[in-house]
Amino acid sequence: MTILGKAICPDCNGNGYLGSAKEPDNVRDCLKCKNQGEITITDEEINNMLETIKSARLQWVVND
Repeated sequence: MTILGKAICPDCNGNGYLGSAKEPDNVRDCLKCKNQGEITITDEEINNMLETIKSARLQWVVND
């Protein structure tokens, strides 16, 4: 597994928590990024994403 970089967590948008400040009782920890706000991008995740795109019949252009 090669680490390629980091990205903002798409679930919590970099906040580390899910929910709204308007409803503090419903705020919960983001499990995807473990409350860090960032996720690590690895070659495995890229390959999984490409397989998902292929199975969904979405078009993907790869510039080599």
